[in-house]
Amino acid sequence: MFKLKNSVQNYEWGKKDWLPHFLGEENPKNQPWAELWMGAHPKAPSRRVNDDAPLDEIIRSEGADLLGERVYAHYGRLPFLFKVLAVEAPLSIQVHPSKEQAQEGYARENDRGIPLDAFNRNYRDNNHKPEIICAVTPYTAMKGFRSLDEIKENFRLLGEVPGLDLFTGKEIKDFYLRLMGLDKREKDLLLEAATSLDDSSAENRWVKILMNHYPGDISALSPLFLNLIELKEGEALYLPAGELHAYLSGVGIELMANSDNVLRGGLTPKFMDMNELEKIVRFEYSPVKILKKENRDYFFSGVEEFRLGEKTINQDFLLDTDNEAAILLVFEGTLRIGSGGTSLEARRGDSFFIPWNSGKVTLSGEGRVFWSTVRQKG
Repeated sequence: MFKLKNSVQNYEWGKKDWLPHFLGEENPKNQPWAELWMGAHPKAPSRRVNDDAPLDEIIRSEGADLLGERVYAHYGRLPFLFKVLAVEAPLSIQVHPSKEQAQEGYARENDRGIPLDAFNRNYRDNNHKPEIICAVTPYTAMKGFRSLDEIKENFRLLGEVPGLDLFTGKEIKDFYLRLMGLDKREKDLLLEAATSLDDSSAENRWVKILMNHYPGDISALSPLFLNLIELKEGEALYLPAGELHAYLSGVGIELMANSDNVLRGGLTPKFMDMNELEKIVRFEYSPVKILKKENRDYFFSGVEEFRLGEKTINQDFLLDTDNEAAILLVFEGTLRIGSGGTSLEARRGDSFFIPWNSGKVTLSGEGRVFWSTVRQKG
């Protein structure tokens, strides 16, 4: 077991104060601190505190000694990426490909000679990116399509826009492609109609917020066709491949497969490839399902690359990772962590890499922890 030093991503949508306070650090440039990355993604790997060695290089060097034979043989790397997200402003609407789609798209764009950092690059790696988000403050998100009947009802609130019918087709896909394909005049008419929405619902309020953040972007109407979800602290969502989603506000713990593949579907000045988006998005009604912890400690997603654990500590606790490598984050309090004869003091914001063969890790003191580990098969 060893302590980690992690990278912060300064995306524009991030909060300026939450992560600095959480980590006990200063923010002298008053930058947005959006994401804390814990893992071995080559874009921003965690580092071992003792020698500043990057975690991805440590794993390449020590391989199965850290991850175990099964995981190292199957993935050849740490298969998950663990994050803390601090959302001040709405993120872009996005979707993630399946593993097969990622492998095909990555190879195709490589064959076309598109640089990995190019503006018009869709696939940054060949992996899928299913993810789970757990709210640690009230957390607002959009996820998946509403039913077509509900979408129609919501758009009736805009009143009749002369010459504009979004529902000539019978499927959600027909509606979405028609909406996204509107010309500028049609978009302006529809957005102008949306200014008359009252504040009687969260959907209406968020439409106005998004119109203010992204003027002229028709995707500001997305709360009318995507499920708007307000998570309470401790509630979680799973986001599979192909499902449009966006995070709007709050702080959450996010865990995902080790990938950076994102295709954007609105609320962004970044590259949008509608042809590719049409191939990836699942155009179907997606009822909201709030995740509950299984066996009191883990949230269940069904993904083999990861599972997310959470526990409030007020007496000695044995953390059993089922002989799988893990990353442990101290979210609150002060704890003592023991493993294999090593005992370390840990405070809020500290994180640790736990090798697969560490056995049960003892936690004592008072606090709250989150951890990520590979889900065992079977």
